[in-house]
Amino acid sequence: ADCLIMVASTSASSKVKRSRDPLSPKPILDRRLLEEALAERGIELKPKRIDQFYQLLHRQHYPPLDEFVATYKRRDKIRLAGKGGADTDSVTVDENHRPFPNRVSARTTKQNIHLLPKALLAFLSDPNNGFVTLTSTVVESRLSSDSTTTKLAVQLQDSHVVETVIMRHHSPEGSRATLCVSSQVGCAMGCTFCA
Repeated sequence: ADCLIMVASTSASSKVKRSRDPLSPKPILDRRLLEEALAERGIELKPKRIDQFYQLLHRQHYPPLDEFVATYKRRDKIRLAGKGGADTDSVTVDENHRPFPNRVSARTTKQNIHLLPKALLAFLSDPNNGFVTLTSTVVESRLSSDSTTTKLAVQLQDSHVVETVIMRHHSPEGSRATLCVSSQVGCAMGCTFCA
């Protein structure tokens, strides 16, 4: 939520400065906030490591941070077991935690193995780090009778609600979808597909 702060000035006109209320909990996808929090704890990471973390978080479909770390560690054990670096009898593969296969993640190459620093994993698994994976929730979802439109009410972190509409278009040339996201709370556009 934006708030206005009046700044006293010696001139006849006063300036208006915009600032944001601090977020609590903080979204892990806010890179600036994450980098600041890591720096406060003395954890220095190259930008590439943060990119790798975000890629892995995406591949796991944004689970809570403690689940992300547990899955990462479980997969690391499996990877090491396959190379003779761990006891293969103690490693089990949980079918519920397998990544969705795709052409890139299915390949086992040095580029595809992301080794995250232990300090980052410790930070992510700390329940008091102040970060969460997702800060918005869908509070209402309505599907049209012909299943071409889905209207969503999304509650933001500050408890305000914005509307989103997914419109599916089918034609002989192919199918596509359009997403309309309200950029403000209480959008006054009055679109017929949204209102």
